Amino acid sequence: MAGAVIGTQANLGDGVIVNCGAVVDHHCRVDDFAHVGANATMAGGAVVGRGAWMQAGSAIGYGVRLVPGEVLEPAEGRSAR
Repeated sequence: MAGAVIGTQANLGDGVIVNCGAVVDHHCRVDDFAHVGANATMAGGAVVGRGAWMQAGSAIGYGVRLVPGEVLEPAEGRSAR
C-alpha cells in the first residue's frame, strides 16, 4: 500500500488489496476480496463489490457502485449518471 490513501470512514472488507498509489476516498466501501489496482481512484461514497477489480489507473465517481465480480478497465472510468 505504499503511497495509497484511505479516506476517513472508508470501509475495507476481508482480503482486500489496495495497491500502490490508489485512493479510496471518504465513505467508500471495498467489499471482501476486491482489488483496487495501482493508481486507481474511488471518489467519495463509491463501492467496489465483493471480488470486483478496479484495474490500474481506473476511476469511479461519487457514489458509483461496481457489482460483485466486475472488472473495470482504465478506459472505462465511471461517474454517477
